[in-house]
Amino acid sequence: MSSSRALLSRRNGRRRAPVRLGEREVHGGLIYLAGSERFGCYDLRSGKVHWEEKARAEITSPILVDGKIVCITGNGGFLNLVEATTQEFRKLSKVRLRATRCPSPAFSDGRLFLKKKDHIAS
Repeated sequence: MSSSRALLSRRNGRRRAPVRLGEREVHGGLIYLAGSERFGCYDLRSGKVHWEEKARAEITSPILVDGKIVCITGNGGFLNLVEATTQEFRKLSKVRLRATRCPSPAFSDGRLFLKKKDHIAS
């Protein structure tokens, strides 16, 4: 069974039907999820759930920047910083913004970029 398939089909040692994971960031054998109305950290190989947190995270593509997961929630209404750790869910910051629905943040040359309705903000 492939690593991602293990995550999709097992939880707490029991097999289950695949679920829609939403978008994710893979780093160091871990998957950080932002979507399907939750944040989560999972072991890629075993499917072990390190933590899950209910969130208003619909369709967003998280990015990993300096040990932090950056993602948009609330239909483009909030920018979130979550610590990339296996220990527990730690939201470091949540800032209100007016991005487009379901935007994906980008990071380049020390700057964060977000798609707004009619322009790119940094």
